[in-house]
Order: sequence, then structure tokens, then C-alpha cells
Amino acid sequence: LTLAAGVHGLVSSVFVQVFGQGLGLRGPLGSMVRAVEGMVEEQENIVHAFIVAVFSFGFQCIGMYFIMMDWVSATVSSIITMVGIILWYNYALRLYNRFSWKDMNIKWRNSEEEGDSDIEDNNENPVKNAMHYAKKRQSKVKRGNMRSEEEDQALNELESEETQRETPGGYLTLRVPGTFGDPWQRRYFMVRGKLIYYYKDKRSFQQEPKKPLNTRSIDLEGYTLIAGAREPPYSIALVPVDEDDNRKAWKFRCDTLAEFQSWLEIFSVALKIADASGQQGDLVNIAPEEEAEQAEGGK
Repeated sequence: LTLAAGVHGLVSSVFVQVFGQGLGLRGPLGSMVRAVEGMVEEQENIVHAFIVAVFSFGFQCIGMYFIMMDWVSATVSSIITMVGIILWYNYALRLYNRFSWKDMNIKWRNSEEEGDSDIEDNNENPVKNAMHYAKKRQSKVKRGNMRSEEEDQALNELESEETQRETPGGYLTLRVPGTFGDPWQRRYFMVRGKLIYYYKDKRSFQQEPKKPLNTRSIDLEGYTLIAGAREPPYSIALVPVDEDDNRKAWKFRCDTLAEFQSWLEIFSVALKIADASGQQGDLVNIAPEEEAEQAEGGK
């Protein structure tokens, strides 16, 4: 029982720390709230497992004392063990009470009937404040792992063979930072309106058009197009216009001049579509010297 409860508490703690923090830091908007709620719910089971492990360990020790020692020595050792268990439990309970928080009830309101706020304002509840912030942030810039209705619609349309023939796309070399070996990877891209999806290759797209490698599309709203010199490596970049926009800057390379010119035209058209609903930057051509400097800085 001691071993089972201890292993359960240890494994649960590790999983909560690793996956809970990972969700909160790298998940979509609102993930911090979901991570906090999950960690608060799981802490009860972890604490119960710890209590069972401590007390079962103590009773196991006391039983061994009376089996292996004389009555006097076993009694003294048992008293010392019980005192240690009580102090250990009180210390753990003090830490638990210091960091515990059980007020997870969120009262949702109808925004159409009771104003623009989606949740009840409460400055003393950080979960509600975080959810309110996430809601406001999501209305400005959409990102994360949960697709919007517009993205789902675009992927559904790509299942049609007629739509596939009408949708511009093709191979392009994408820079994927943080990968082992060559960060430049050849991928198959499809541009549907202002949304960009990419796949491992054309076959993957034809077999499963609704399963691109990027869970969320590259939404060109708020991006500008930067083109390198018309000579190898024929670089292209999509960079957020707003300096405060912390979305990713996408860097590409083309194999040939024809491919380079084709993708410039495709991206320019997509940016014009995005310009109808947001801010669009200008097409910028970089001199070879400046391009080399930027390439070095992006490595």
C-alpha cells in the first residue's frame, strides 16, 4: 500500500507538472485557465495519495518494530515514529493550505443581455481575469491549436477536387527552427483565400486534405511580404506588420526563379484578400547585401 500510494502520488505529480505547465505556456488562448483548473482538480488526489503513503509507512514501521525488537525498544521507536509522522503531516498540510485554492466556480453571463463582458468581473479571482484577457486577446489575433469556423470551412472546401484545382499551391521550402540537421524543409503548400496550409508532400494533401502539418492556418491578416533578390536562394518572408504582434515570422526559399515569381504573385493576391479585413503591409524587395545580413540573423 505504501509503495502503491507513493508511486501514484509521484507519477501524478510529474504528469501534472509537465503537461499542465506545457499546456499553460504553449497551448492556445485560454490554455492557462484550463491548465490551472486541471491542476487544482488533480491536487486533491495527489494529496490523498501522499497522506495514505505517509500513514501506511508509519504503521508498517511500527509493526516491524514489535516484530524485530523487544517491547520497550519497540514502544520508544513507535512513539518517535508517530511524532515524526505527525510533524511531517502538519508541515505538508501547512504547505498545502498556503497554496491551495478551491474557488473555481465561474459564472458565465449572456454578453448580449448583460454587456460585452463574457464573465463576471472579479479582481480577486485570477482565473476569471485570465479568461477575460484571453477572450479579448482572441478577438484581436487568432492563434493556438483550436481551429476557427473559417479555418474549418477552408479545409472542408479543400476536400473537393474542383476546389483543389482552383486553389493555388505547390512546393516551397520552409524554414523550421529548432529542428536537428537542416532547418529548411520542402513542404507542399495550399493557399485558400488569406489562409495558408502546408503538408508533408502533395500525396499527403491529396489523401488527407483536412490534416495539414500546421494545426492552425497561417492567417495573412496583419502580415507583410518581404522578397529577397531575384537570385539564389530566392528567399521570401511573411512578417507581422505590427511590432507588438508576437506571431511567428515565416521564412521560405524557392528552387527556381519561376517558382519564386509564382509564389510572390500567390502571396500578393492572398495579402490583398487579407487586406479587406485587416492591416496589410507593402511588398518589400531587399538588396542582396541586406538579404544576407537578415539570413544570418535568422539562423
